[in-house]
Amino acid sequence: MKRSVVFIYVACLLFGANRLYGYELIRNGDLAQVLYGWGVDPQLESKMPYSKEHQAIDLLEVLDDMAMMPGPTLTGTMVYQPLNVMVQVGEPIAVSMDVRRTGWMSAAGHTVALYLEYLDSDGDRHRFLALNPDNDEVPDDDWESFSESISVPESMVRLVGVTLDREGEGRYAVRNISVTAPAPNGILPKLRRVTPIDVAYGDVITLVGEHFGENSGVVMIGGCTNGVSILDWDDNEVQVELNDASIGGKVVLETRGARTWNPRTVRVTSPYHTVEVKPTSMMHVRWDLGMVAAIEGQQVRVAVYNRFFNGFEAPDGLALSVLEPISVEFSRDRVYRHGGTILYIDTTGLTQGVHTITIQADDGENTPRTGTIDFFVHEVASTEFGITQAITQQGSHPLGLAMTDVDENPIGHTFFEPAVLFRTSDASILEAFNGSGLWTGNQLLVHDSGVATLTATLPNGSEVSVSVTNAIPDSPRVVQSWMTYPTMQNIPVVITNTFNIQVSDNFGRRNVTFPSGIGIDGNFIGSGTQWGYRFHLWGNEYAQPEPGRYLWRASTEIGSDWVSAARIMTVVNDPSTALFRGRLADYEGETEHSIYGTLELYDASTGDLMDTRDIHGDIDEYVAARIVPGSYRLRWVSWPDTEQWYPNATTFDEAETITVVAGEERDDLHFVIPPPSRLLERPALPTPQVNPDQGVFSITIPAEYGNRYQLYKSTLLQDHTWYPVGWEQYAWDDEVTLEDDNLDAGPAFYRVRRLR
Repeated sequence: MKRSVVFIYVACLLFGANRLYGYELIRNGDLAQVLYGWGVDPQLESKMPYSKEHQAIDLLEVLDDMAMMPGPTLTGTMVYQPLNVMVQVGEPIAVSMDVRRTGWMSAAGHTVALYLEYLDSDGDRHRFLALNPDNDEVPDDDWESFSESISVPESMVRLVGVTLDREGEGRYAVRNISVTAPAPNGILPKLRRVTPIDVAYGDVITLVGEHFGENSGVVMIGGCTNGVSILDWDDNEVQVELNDASIGGKVVLETRGARTWNPRTVRVTSPYHTVEVKPTSMMHVRWDLGMVAAIEGQQVRVAVYNRFFNGFEAPDGLALSVLEPISVEFSRDRVYRHGGTILYIDTTGLTQGVHTITIQADDGENTPRTGTIDFFVHEVASTEFGITQAITQQGSHPLGLAMTDVDENPIGHTFFEPAVLFRTSDASILEAFNGSGLWTGNQLLVHDSGVATLTATLPNGSEVSVSVTNAIPDSPRVVQSWMTYPTMQNIPVVITNTFNIQVSDNFGRRNVTFPSGIGIDGNFIGSGTQWGYRFHLWGNEYAQPEPGRYLWRASTEIGSDWVSAARIMTVVNDPSTALFRGRLADYEGETEHSIYGTLELYDASTGDLMDTRDIHGDIDEYVAARIVPGSYRLRWVSWPDTEQWYPNATTFDEAETITVVAGEERDDLHFVIPPPSRLLERPALPTPQVNPDQGVFSITIPAEYGNRYQLYKSTLLQDHTWYPVGWEQYAWDDEVTLEDDNLDAGPAFYRVRRLR
């Protein structure tokens, strides 16, 4: 996501030329000057992989700031340094680094990897693994030094870079990185400035620096050469024209294989449209892999966000397609306005491992845009039920299936939308409740003594079974339990239902567990050996129970013993009304546990607001029941002020009319809400304020309501030497104040990033 940046120049101590110690090739390997001399991968731009505590590079995993649940794990290149070293086959290259574990999780494998990049005689770029310590050898209470001596590969003629990568689980810190060679580091190109930094297609930018060489090299913007045309090149200045399909980003110049390490940023103010892909909900992410995961045969669902900029229009729409030969289906394969679609991926027949999907959006005139997402597929190799002995307790019991994949690793991810479906051969003895909720999950309901078969169906259609024996004591026990209305309609009147339980002895204290999502009111009834809990399901405007299956559980104390029972109640929609279901993918508004918002229904003819539904769900699906038949236009509104008319529309007039009749269910009314379509303009520079006598730097800047802002600090004024200070702030009105209350590092530069 593009982020606005406000630069605030306060004070600075500039350091001199790169430090070279003999044939030591790394600048600032001890990280004494933050990340001076290092380039940082763009995906870490807002995270700054530098630990002030350890003065080290922190190979981090992102933590959810809402519930502190581990989120996606960042892998790949963390930081890099360009090199320019002529080498000869057989010459030794020595590499070393200090590593320690900094996170709570002890991970198996090899997380920290140091790669060397080189050119062959044809000028092609390659990389090879130079150092990759085993995580078991990395301590968590001190630093451990790792080193290796490497002979130059036969194909290498020039050493042009070193990268530090994160390739596994766990969190580690690295410092004192060293690469030494018999030959010294040659001249590297240096990029001093790029002007202008905000451009439209057709504009020319000028790169100024030194050691660019006299022959034309390569200029990459945003990691690629898309839309980059070199007009003029000399040793100190390069002119480049930007056109479709460049979308801006970091500017890196390469000459004879050597790259600049201190990139500058260019923003394209007319990128037309972009494609971004991410899970519709963090519920579907396996956090230890940092990506969506599925069992082979299960459906993967992701959101495709199509962002339109500066009034760009696509009268014929963006045609969406997937470039890989994988079976997929779009909820809509053509998007006409700022919004997106839901992509369903069929994993049937896919082998175990990481798969990549590339989504292309083509407007028929400009260069197609693409976005990618990785997902992991497990192939089930073995299964085992958790039931190992006769069941002697009535009521509900957690139901699961332990699965191992083809690499003999347990499939330890919980799929909140059931990947495995359970059923039994005799529901009077055993009954299976397939729960999709976050807290209930799958349950095995034990009703009576006897033997029944429990069968689990895997996503690929294969089945496994086990024979289950119930041996319930004659006394005390629940003789029978039932719902007065096991299946009921959510009609607009108060319905009195009863959970009835008959026990073998007199009962004592009663305890009933209510399912979530139902408006109820009730009281205990009965006496002696038969009692119940009479409750009311409200079908009025204040609490309309959603259609679905609900698990009720009750227990009673008999002497020193307990007896319990569990029953399933099914709610169906009032047949005189309609039902809306759909997916909600809100790029900025979604949280890891729930979705919040309001679905508004407007009369398609008059524009009058006819109905509203407050939506709160554990996954990315919403349900709106008891819709009066008619013709509507729908709008989704979520906090702080995100809204979208269905589908991907910005006004009532653009919205599609949805006509429904009694008894109809629409399950395809999806909302895909990307970040707002902003004008990519450079913000006004505020006047900086500093008061060193109080040891506090504070600044108030203009802000946009609902956006988040973070203060960043640097002593070197290089793109990749900034780190966050103070607390991230939400803007509740038209300005925001940010502070750094610790000025122990001396004079510094500050800048403010808008995080959304």
